[in-house]
Order: sequence, then C-alpha cells, then structure tokens
Amino acid sequence: MLQDLGEILGVVTDCLARGIQAFLYAKNLCENLSDPIIFDAPLMERPGIHYFLSDNRADQGK
Repeated sequence: MLQDLGEILGVVTDCLARGIQAFLYAKNLCENLSDPIIFDAPLMERPGIHYFLSDNRADQGK
C-alpha cells in the first residue's frame, strides 16, 4: 500500500510540475524551461502504532 501511495504521489507531483511548466511557458514568464528533476526520496517510516496509542498508562487511572 505504501509503495502504491508513493507511486501515486510521484505521478501527482510530476503532473503538477508539468502544469506549472506549461503555465510559465504560456505566459512567457521563463524562456529556458527544463524537464522536472526526478530524485529519490528518503525511505518512509515503517507503519505501526504510535507510542501514545499503544501506551497502557491511560488505562491505569480507571
């Protein structure tokens, strides 16, 4: 699921970059436009329950 999310985010980001590039070209705001730069993002944190959701100290007051 995280891999699919990463792929979707990459496609959306690429689409946004190309849309901005097309806007700048259409409005003659920039003469020399390059293709979007693609780079590797840092690895995502493994999914898990956050400590404050798994902390049983909240149940001790009852």
